[in-house]
Amino acid sequence: MTKKVLGIMVLSFVGLYAGSLKVSIVSRASSYLNGDIRYSVFSLFDGDIKTCWAENVEGDGSGPERPMTWDNSGLFVIDRNGAGEYVNVGFNPKSSPFLIDTIRIYNGYGKSEEIWKKNNRVKGLSLLFLYLVVKNNETNVITTNREVLLSDSGWNEISLHELKVNPTNIDAVKFTILSTYPGTHYNDTCISEIEFWYKGKKYEIANLEEAKREYLRRYIEERRKGSKGLYNSELSTLSEENYEKLMKAVGWEVEKDREKRTFLVEFAENGEIILEWLNWAGEGSEAFRKHPRGVAGYWKIDENGSLWIKIGDNPWKKEMLNDYTILKGTDLEGLALSDWDECGESWEGEE
Repeated sequence: MTKKVLGIMVLSFVGLYAGSLKVSIVSRASSYLNGDIRYSVFSLFDGDIKTCWAENVEGDGSGPERPMTWDNSGLFVIDRNGAGEYVNVGFNPKSSPFLIDTIRIYNGYGKSEEIWKKNNRVKGLSLLFLYLVVKNNETNVITTNREVLLSDSGWNEISLHELKVNPTNIDAVKFTILSTYPGTHYNDTCISEIEFWYKGKKYEIANLEEAKREYLRRYIEERRKGSKGLYNSELSTLSEENYEKLMKAVGWEVEKDREKRTFLVEFAENGEIILEWLNWAGEGSEAFRKHPRGVAGYWKIDENGSLWIKIGDNPWKKEMLNDYTILKGTDLEGLALSDWDECGESWEGEE
């Protein structure tokens, strides 16, 4: 399984309505599968068990949580720092008191019985309840932690009364995977739905689609900003196959001593991937005439925020997001990028 990518969802409309309960939430997942928004936190609240959230770390995503490092946008995880995958749900009701007495969870990927069996399900689950208490103009955080054992079936119902948890004015709930039931085929742990109830009525999540569109807009914007730029690169880390594809795409000779060559890789604004030979290994002007700038291929961001790369005449390939492997799953997988921060800053300055 590949690593990372984070999902954030902000829902802005809130209220308690006659005959129904509605609430806005802010939800964040520690990761979701391959950066594909179909497996993000949005799938937990869409009322459809045939969609799911799936974690995206090596292993089953269970175990003690360790801190993560985020980028400045809050959209990407720079360093996952361990397992213990989680979903955090924050509430923002305008009506008080805000009450929850039951949480229902559809455990596993409910798309079909076969797919449900193939993927992991949650066994041990930690629930961290957070309350913000204002006293004497000071806000204090009070937390209550409980651990539950989910059944290896679809719907599981968790009673806050049985857990001896205060149901009034909960500000957030954090769900952390502690252990799993193994799937027969995949090592991805999935949850299809999370629901919040009070006195037999389910809270509806207001403006779900609007929030999803806003998230996508921000996500794609950040991905585009992060993908384009000029990067110093060594091609020695590419596989022989990918190296030959790159050289063929720009019409250059395949040289055996490629580890001595340094290149400039540009993800240009117009969608081109440009390769330029650099004079960092002592080559003279003859080398530059032999290796001019060349268009190696193209890049694009799709409507789900995924990065696609096409090198030469080869087919488009989608990047499988990973903490340690650059451009995984594409014909540039393994590309070693140096001076990433410096190049990124200089590019942003040019915009």
